[in-house]
Amino acid sequence: HDSAYHQAKAEIMKPLHEFESLIETRMHEEVRQLDEHLGRVRWLLILSGLALLALLLSARRTLHILLGSPLEALYKRIELLGSGCFSAPMPQDTEPDNTLMGKLVEAQLHLQQLDSRRSQAEAELRKSEQRFHDIASASGDWVWETDADFRLVYTSEGVQDQLGYQSHELLGRLPSDHMLPEDAERIRGQIKTILSEESGFRDLELRMLDKKGRPRIILSNGNPIFDASGQFTGYRGVIRDLSEMQRVTLAAFESGEGMSIADREGNVIRANQSFIDTTGYTVDELPDRSMGIVMSESFGEPFYAEMWKKLGETGLWQGEITDRRKNGQLYPKWLSVSAVKDGKGQVTHYICTHFDMTEHKEAEDKIVELAYYDQLTGLPNRTLFHDRLG
Repeated sequence: HDSAYHQAKAEIMKPLHEFESLIETRMHEEVRQLDEHLGRVRWLLILSGLALLALLLSARRTLHILLGSPLEALYKRIELLGSGCFSAPMPQDTEPDNTLMGKLVEAQLHLQQLDSRRSQAEAELRKSEQRFHDIASASGDWVWETDADFRLVYTSEGVQDQLGYQSHELLGRLPSDHMLPEDAERIRGQIKTILSEESGFRDLELRMLDKKGRPRIILSNGNPIFDASGQFTGYRGVIRDLSEMQRVTLAAFESGEGMSIADREGNVIRANQSFIDTTGYTVDELPDRSMGIVMSESFGEPFYAEMWKKLGETGLWQGEITDRRKNGQLYPKWLSVSAVKDGKGQVTHYICTHFDMTEHKEAEDKIVELAYYDQLTGLPNRTLFHDRLG
């Protein structure tokens, strides 16, 4: 082709080349701009990742500061405390602070103290219960406890020695179920009053039946029980068997010198055989307010007034008197009177000991006779002469 052709072709292709160049330029520009944008996004993502990582690290550090220990250690510590294992070793380098682990350590230390106090209290309680059991066993008495309806909820082993029952055999029973009918009737009224007043009682004497149906004289004391809110819950007390004591007392009463028991007015209500043999009087034959004394006319109201005054002041009077037997014979006597008082200090009875001094006086007279009189002539001797001169 000639030059004109090529020139014409060049003119025709020029716009195309210019368009292609423009397109290529714009494409490069778009690619450049896209690279720049992607670069910014990439850095933004990197910075965001770094910020998130920093935030996570900061949160982890903050969480670690707040927890004070890894979560696994916290879980194990909570599990131990929940199972009641308060003596588990403490985490190393952990002290009570404001962290969760520190609070757990603080709680564990507090629980350890409480557990130690509880163990000590339980040990003291066991020691106290053993002491109570030993005392109750050694005393020979039996300890009882009732509910608010006066039904037995506890009896010590002493009940077996006194009544022959095992402790569990009396649980749920009323004490009156094991009394003589007349005593049970009397006691029911007293128990009704005691329960209504929620008051204690002392020296309640009655007769209970043992397992073989034999009556046993017992003495009961009791105090009311109140719970922490002040609500009355029952009674707790002790019972003493007086049967053996009364046998011993009766044996002592019936041996030795004459003895009599008078009421608070001085009326004799009982006397032993020695008293009856010495005086010749039975209890029914003695004068009122006499303390068992039937004296000669030389003793009168002044003597009794002085005796009652001394008994009122000291609870004891003793002295030598001349008493009269039933047959009218006068005889010397050493009389001792002791007042018996109840728990409130009120006189209930008088115990009188009557010592016949007849033989003692005769022995004294015989000694004087031997000392001052000649045995052959019966005349005063030189000893009496010098004694009178002196």
